[in-house]
Amino acid sequence: MMNVIGGLPRSGSTLLCNVLNQNPEFHASSTSCLPAMVASLNSLWSQVPEIKGGLLHDADQIKHRMYMSQRAMCDAWYTHEPGKLVFDKSRGWNNIVMPFQKIFPGGKVIICLRDLRDMFASIEKQHRKNPLLDVFPADAGITQRAQGMFGPKGMFGTCLRGIKDIIDRRLDVYWLRYEDFSEHPGQTMQRIYAYLGIEECFEHDFDNVLNVAEDPDFLYLEKYPHQGDGRIEKRESEWRKFMSPDLAKGIMDGHKWYNTVFGYGGKRLKPIRSTAYVPTV
Repeated sequence: MMNVIGGLPRSGSTLLCNVLNQNPEFHASSTSCLPAMVASLNSLWSQVPEIKGGLLHDADQIKHRMYMSQRAMCDAWYTHEPGKLVFDKSRGWNNIVMPFQKIFPGGKVIICLRDLRDMFASIEKQHRKNPLLDVFPADAGITQRAQGMFGPKGMFGTCLRGIKDIIDRRLDVYWLRYEDFSEHPGQTMQRIYAYLGIEECFEHDFDNVLNVAEDPDFLYLEKYPHQGDGRIEKRESEWRKFMSPDLAKGIMDGHKWYNTVFGYGGKRLKPIRSTAYVPTV
């Protein structure tokens, strides 16, 4: 069985994968290309005349072939991990949860979340370490950077669009806030195991997490390092160090639905209000 991990950048997905990989019965990947492969094949099938013709003559057989082909492709991707419960990590899953749940009925979806201000601040923090390399024009200010990232085609914007769609469709996913995970890793993992339908939680070591789900960060100019190792502990909000109150307010005001559903924006986190799966506190 395959499960998937999606969500937002800088929201703890690599950390979660590193923790999951402590369990010898699990395999959690680094960033995967599988959702792009699934989406591309879906797009191809929706356009080619051969599929349309097949639907006319024997729709059930064509649909079964599509289902089995997608399933076989995903299963083949992890033949090197026989017998393990797989967690395929990619933000690309945000936008294709329904196809995944069709391919893997009973497969679980974990969506990682974080305060949007701290998410953006985390990237700004990395950018300041080496501003000589950048994916944005050299003269782009921090406001332009935020607008680009949160825009409809930006790295944050595309993820948020998928999350909004999950909420609107009331799909069954597990919402994992980075703030909860970093402060209460033991309780969080117990709830994840319960969501997975596993009665006994593995005894994870939250003081010595190894970075085993590595990503090729050099491809992204080392701007978005994926580490998630060491000791898991609560981290204080840092956005005030890296942006003005006006910019932070603009980010929050532009995504009120997100803050309302997931409890962000106040002096303390509020309970998640989504109609999708919410862990019992």
